[in-house]
Amino acid sequence: MEKLSKKQLINKCIELDIIFSKSFTKYKLLQLLNEKYNLIENIIEINYNDDLNVLQICEIPKSINIDILKNLLDEYMKPRISFYNEMKRNYFIEDEFSEYFISKSCEGIVIGSGNCGMDVKSKYNEGIDVMCVIMNKKISNEKSIIQNFNSSGSNLDNLFIENKDNESVELFMTNYLKKLEKVKIDKNLNELYIISFINKNNNVYLVSFKIILDNIKNVKSDGFVDNYINKYVNINIINFINHKYGKVNLYKSKKRVELRLYENILNNDYIVKIY
Repeated sequence: MEKLSKKQLINKCIELDIIFSKSFTKYKLLQLLNEKYNLIENIIEINYNDDLNVLQICEIPKSINIDILKNLLDEYMKPRISFYNEMKRNYFIEDEFSEYFISKSCEGIVIGSGNCGMDVKSKYNEGIDVMCVIMNKKISNEKSIIQNFNSSGSNLDNLFIENKDNESVELFMTNYLKKLEKVKIDKNLNELYIISFINKNNNVYLVSFKIILDNIKNVKSDGFVDNYINKYVNINIINFINHKYGKVNLYKSKKRVELRLYENILNNDYIVKIY
């Protein structure tokens, strides 16, 4: 595969009429090209160590019975298919049902009431954060990783004013780590996962990420997002997820960190089609 310099990436953006800033790092340019045109497999950027990431894509935990999950999903979809088809909408699983389905398929219980960091506890004491996204184009809608208005809100505003992007990310990642450590102790959990239902057209896929708590310290800013009007409004985050599979941003206005998945992830060997 071709390795491109920053100058070549800039020329690629110009060639494809992609709006960009020359202040963007190579990673940002790569991320932009991937989001708009799904070119990530053809462009290799700076050295990237996947072992640093908080989310590590992995096999679906053995506690989850895929056959049971498929049966539950089939029963859920039957009365809804005519609506989805007539309205030309993607098939979709509501959040409460997704948590319920995962709990039943792993002989576990739903524990996600209130401000809990996990949604389900499996029969093997695994903590599972369940998410559902729709893959409309090349990128999905968002999944909130952590939101904090009280302890982080006012501090975040000040950090943005002072252009302190790494300090802003650290503020939220510290809270994220505390939240996960707390639920791990309170609910007697061992390994923690994010499991996502990915809805694409008339198909539903499942993907699992193991959460590596020790890697949260590696998460950092890749710079402010330049929206060409107010430069310092959002922050790109790296070392949270493999850049081929998704992106993470910290939003000043929402006071939260959000994860979005790229369509590329559907080509990974760990993906399981469940409907």
